[in-house]
Amino acid sequence: MLGLITRFFFTPSTIKPKLPPGQTVRVGLISAALINPPAIIYPAQFFPEVEIIAVAARDKDKAVEYAKTWGIKEEKAYGGYQALLDDGDVDAVFIGLPNGLHAEWAVKALRAGKHVLCEKPCTSNSIEAREIQRTLNSLPPTPRSPVFLEAFHYRFHPATVYFRNLLTSGTCGKLLNTYVSMSIPAGGLDPKNIRYNFDLGGGALMDLTYVVSITRYMVLGAGAGKPKEIVSANAKKLPSDERIDTRMEAELIFDIDDGQGRTGEVRSRIVADIERGRLFGLIPRVWEQALFVAECEKATVTYNNFIAPYMSHSIVIKPKEGKCRTENIYSFDATNKAPLLTTYGHQLDAFVKKIQGREEDIPADWIPIEDTVAQMEVIDAIYEKAGMEVRNGTLYQEILRRGDAAEASNKSEE
Repeated sequence: MLGLITRFFFTPSTIKPKLPPGQTVRVGLISAALINPPAIIYPAQFFPEVEIIAVAARDKDKAVEYAKTWGIKEEKAYGGYQALLDDGDVDAVFIGLPNGLHAEWAVKALRAGKHVLCEKPCTSNSIEAREIQRTLNSLPPTPRSPVFLEAFHYRFHPATVYFRNLLTSGTCGKLLNTYVSMSIPAGGLDPKNIRYNFDLGGGALMDLTYVVSITRYMVLGAGAGKPKEIVSANAKKLPSDERIDTRMEAELIFDIDDGQGRTGEVRSRIVADIERGRLFGLIPRVWEQALFVAECEKATVTYNNFIAPYMSHSIVIKPKEGKCRTENIYSFDATNKAPLLTTYGHQLDAFVKKIQGREEDIPADWIPIEDTVAQMEVIDAIYEKAGMEVRNGTLYQEILRRGDAAEASNKSEE
């Protein structure tokens, strides 16, 4: 707790004045959602090259009120998402809509020439993900071509990068098994929450999609890697709508070949639960809310609170021989004296550098569109293994109306 207080109140101030007009990335918010402040509004304060200049909501009055709250000019408050995309002053958008709407507006934003930072999961299924990929591939390759990023913010934090390097360095030996758990305590969500709405892309695996993301990343790295087999998938279903999983548990098998002589299989167990029972019916199991464990030949390595490591986390290395040690990594600066950035801050930093063509300055692995497609293919496969229906977002419904779902399902790049 003392460390948390110190990091938040005794790090140097990094809120900086904005650069002159024409030198900033001007961002529009597609939604007036609660995710906006932590995900983009507050992080933007740390970067002089980022401005939040517009917001769109379904209701004009809501957009205006939101704009007043966050210092956005009233004339840049739009009652409709397309109106924001038509604003030539907007360079990039953050999409914080319900899951089922993500892909539709991501594609429309890309076609409007906007850079896109889209909340996870950025699509409802793999067909929608491949439609985003097709859209990106259809755009003329220029230095100003739109950048697309699915907002798996934890990937950009130095603790995550450090943990991944531990697994690939060979220090702990060959990776054998992994386990990941994420949960929301029972009673933590309103029954009307969008996580319980199938048409909006609800479900435990969709909401806590990080469990698939971090497993794929830690086992195979960034890119299009997928398990060779979904061994099992078992869902606890919402009684009022059995298309919704309130808990999903699955076992996956990966083939690995790290190019350093370490080959074989990795077995991975994932658990996503949005109604996790409380200990003794009272105590939320906070220790399970974001836990990743990697069993290697020489040690077991645990990453506690991988989803919000900027608040507090621990990386515990327990060798099979020798003393256990705990690491805490809060900065890419080895002295840990640099100003605190949240996972969202590190993500925004990477997003802006990518837009500026400064990929070499991004200290974490970028998330390419191929990664997004593979992510949704795995989620689809888990739902199918569990005997459940794959989610159908608004873009998927449009693809069906056009009659080219088969074409959208084609995995080959154009």
